[in-house]
Amino acid sequence: MQAKTIVFGTFDIIHPGHRSFLRQVKKYGEYLIVVIARDKTVKKIKGRPENGERKRLRNMKDSGLADEVILGSLVDKYAAIKKYRPDVICLGYDQKYFTQGLKEELKKTGLEKTKIIRLKSYKPEIYKTSKLRGKKMTIEILINKGVVALLLRKKQKTMDSLIFSEERRLSERLLPEIDKLIKKNKLAPTDIAKITVKSDLGPNFTTYRIAKTVAESWNWNSKCRACIRH
Repeated sequence: MQAKTIVFGTFDIIHPGHRSFLRQVKKYGEYLIVVIARDKTVKKIKGRPENGERKRLRNMKDSGLADEVILGSLVDKYAAIKKYRPDVICLGYDQKYFTQGLKEELKKTGLEKTKIIRLKSYKPEIYKTSKLRGKKMTIEILINKGVVALLLRKKQKTMDSLIFSEERRLSERLLPEIDKLIKKNKLAPTDIAKITVKSDLGPNFTTYRIAKTVAESWNWNSKCRACIRH
């Protein structure tokens, strides 16, 4: 029988901290259940979430990070535990709500053997939803003669960069290099708000036109993905 783990959270903006947390959870069981906090619950604890419960539910399902994703109960916060009877309950490093009285509740429901494990944080000074809300990353394609630089930015601050020489097959290379930069920083395409292009060469140069086309295509696809989620 597969060992079941269960976690509870808002998961307003899925970021590398969440991915690290859920990868840690996977070590404690083969089947992971994520319970998404309801909007009314989040408002009481943290204030209004940026994304509604249905969108947060879809985003978590789309992420592929969990085997099953459900909405929490507005009546009984322990309802999911009673239904799924997990072997392990994993808590975030700063998770406070829901933890009070948890051990006593497990005893009442005959789950004395269920383990409660608090996991480590992943760069909380950067990857915390309250810090990232409304502050998605951008990528700037900077073109100089013979060189292309990809700058990963958060507001005006450059978080990371990737530089390579200009080639004739830039149209084939640019997207894989963007993907490499995103994965290097343990981000997802949805973490990138937009891609921009800057160049001192002028708009008539082929390199600039290729970069501009790639950026516009990425931004258009990003908008389409957002519309589908809504």
